[in-house]
Amino acid sequence: MQDTIGTKEMKRLDPIWRQVWVGRIWKFLWLAYTVGYLIFYIAMRSWQQQGFYFLLLAFFNMLVSLIIVANEFRQEHYWRRIGERRQAALQDPTALRARSQPVETELALQLPVTIRLRWKRAFWIGGLVILLIMVGAPLILGVYLGGGQRINFMALAIVFGVMAGILLIAFLLAYFFFFRYQPQSIELTDEGITTRYLRHQRSLRWEEARVFAQYQRGVFNRNISGITYELSNAQTVVRWSQQAMTATYLRVESNQTSKDDFNWLLNQVAAYVAQRTGLPLLDFNDQQPAGKGAAQANMQVDPLTPHLTLRKEQLLAFGLLGAFAIILIILAISGNLFPNLQHMSSGTSNVFTGMMLIGGILILLSVGFSLWIFLMARRYWMRINQRRTLSAQEPARYQVQPQLLAVNTPPQPGKLKLQMSRGFLFGLTFGISFIIIFALMEALLRQTGLYLLIILLVAVFISLFSSIVTMALTGKRYQRRIEVWSNGITSSISVLESQMGWQEARRFQRYRGLRLLPGRAKLEIYELVGDNTVVRWHWMHNRLRFVNSEPKMSPEEYDQWMEQMTGYIIERTGLPLLDLDTSDQP
Repeated sequence: MQDTIGTKEMKRLDPIWRQVWVGRIWKFLWLAYTVGYLIFYIAMRSWQQQGFYFLLLAFFNMLVSLIIVANEFRQEHYWRRIGERRQAALQDPTALRARSQPVETELALQLPVTIRLRWKRAFWIGGLVILLIMVGAPLILGVYLGGGQRINFMALAIVFGVMAGILLIAFLLAYFFFFRYQPQSIELTDEGITTRYLRHQRSLRWEEARVFAQYQRGVFNRNISGITYELSNAQTVVRWSQQAMTATYLRVESNQTSKDDFNWLLNQVAAYVAQRTGLPLLDFNDQQPAGKGAAQANMQVDPLTPHLTLRKEQLLAFGLLGAFAIILIILAISGNLFPNLQHMSSGTSNVFTGMMLIGGILILLSVGFSLWIFLMARRYWMRINQRRTLSAQEPARYQVQPQLLAVNTPPQPGKLKLQMSRGFLFGLTFGISFIIIFALMEALLRQTGLYLLIILLVAVFISLFSSIVTMALTGKRYQRRIEVWSNGITSSISVLESQMGWQEARRFQRYRGLRLLPGRAKLEIYELVGDNTVVRWHWMHNRLRFVNSEPKMSPEEYDQWMEQMTGYIIERTGLPLLDLDTSDQP
C-alpha cells in the first residue's frame, strides 16, 4: 500500500506523466481505429475490387499500431524507473554518480542566460509545398492518364477535397501530439533555473536543488534522441534535453555573444548547474555490468558503444520494413495489386504496378544496405577497440616516429565548427536517387512517349523529396565541432558529445577512418582516452573537401590549425601520440 501511494505521489509531482497519459489515450484510439478498419475492409470484401495493395496497407497499419501501443507500456515503465532512481538519489546519490562529470570551460555563460528552440520558417514553407505537390501531382497524373476523355470536374474537386482533408487531419494530429512538444527554453539567473519542456514550465532555486541527473531520452531509438537533464528535489522536477539529431527543423535563439548550436550550449548549462549547486552529475541510465578485461573496460567508457548494438525495436522496424517490401514485390509480380486497373490501358496498369514493384525493391535494398553498413561499422570499431587495448599494454610499439613537436600555445581561434556543404549533400543525394529510380523504372516498365515522361517526372519528384528529407534528417549527423581551452577539450561528432580535462587523459592516439571501398581512407580519427570517457575528433586529409568551416578556413589553414592543436595536446597532457594503424604496416 505504501509503495502504491509513493508511486501516485511520484506521478503527481512529475509533469512528464501528463504527456504519458495523453499519449496513451490517442494511441489506444488509433489502435481501435486500425483494427476496426481492417475488420470492416475484410468483411465488405473490398480487397476483391481494390486489390491486395490496400489490404496490405491496412494490415501493416494495424501492426504498426500494435507496436506503438506495446512501446507505450515500455515508456511508462521507463519513466517509473526514472522516478524510482530519483527517489533513491535523494537518499544516497553515491551509486548513481556519472562516470564523466561536466568540465567548466573558459567560455562560461554570462548571466542572465536565455536559450530557446523555435520553429524554422523554412520548415513550414517546405512542408506546405510538399503537401501541395502530394495532392496536386496525383490529380495531374490522373488527367494525363485520362487519354483525352471528358473530365468530371465535380468528381475531381471531391477527390481533391478528400485528399486535402486527409492530409490536413494527419498534419493536425502530428502537430498536437508531436510537433508542438519540440520547442523548449532555458533561463538561468542568479536565483535559479526556469525551463519550458514539453509545454510544461518549471522553476527551481539553486539552494533548493538536491539531484542533478542525466539519462537517455525515451525508449525507441534513444541513442539518437539525445540526453535529458533534470534538476530536482522531493517536490519539483525541472527538465531540459538535447536537440535530437533529426530535429533540424528547429532554430536556436540565445542572448549569449557566440552563435552556438543548442547541444553545445547545453554543455555550458550543465557545467554551470554543477558548479552553482555543488551537486555531482548522476546517471539514471541502466548501468552495464562490469566486463572482464581491458577490452570490455574500454568499451564501457566509450560514448560510441551504445550505437554499436541494434536494439530490439530497431530490429523489429527493419524486419517489418523488409517483410512489407517482400510482400509488395510478390503481389506486384503476381499482378494482384490493382485488379481494377485491368480495364484501363496496359500502359497505365503497368505504370502503377511497376511503381509499387520498384518501391518494394527500393525499400528492400535500403534495409539491406543499412544493415550492411551497420555490420561493417561495428566490425571496424571492434577492431579499433582491440588495438586500443594492445596500445595500452605496449605503448612503445605504437608510438609515432618521429613524434610531433609540443607547443605551449593553443590554436586560434579556440573553437572550430565543421559541417558538410548542404549544396553538395543535396546534389549527391538527388543524383544517386534519380539514377537508381529512373534506371529501375525504365528497366522494368520499358515505356516510351508520354509514359516515359511520367516516369521521368516521378523519378525527379521522388529524388527531390529524398534529397530534402535527407538534408533535414541527417544535417546534424555531419556536424563536427572542437573546442580547446587551457583546462581541457570538448568535441562533438553528430550527437556524440564528450569533454575531458587534461589531467584525466591517459592515452593520445590516432587511426584511419572506416572506408567501404578499397583504398586508403583520407579521414584520420584522433582521440584522447581517459578512465571515464573517450574524446575523439576528425582530421580530413582531402583537398577536395566539401566541408564548410566556421570560422572560414582554407585547406592549408585547417591543416595548420589541426597541427597546432595536436602539438598543444601533447604539451598539456605529456602523452606521446600513438598510431593504432601500426599493426597494418609492413
